Amino acid sequence: MICLTVVARRLTVTASVVTHNAYCRIYMLPVGIAHRITVGRHIRHLRQTVQERAARTGSA
Repeated sequence: MICLTVVARRLTVTASVVTHNAYCRIYMLPVGIAHRITVGRHIRHLRQTVQERAARTGSA
């Protein structure tokens, strides 16, 4: 499930996964780690891009 929330110009994205059995829990261990790394990189890149564009246009 994914939930998107916007409050005072802040976007929050929440994703959750329900594991129903032992196989799913074992599968999610490496997937969760890889996902955390990948999403972190994407968020840092997005933040940098937004800051660069704001600096070019003079907006906050």
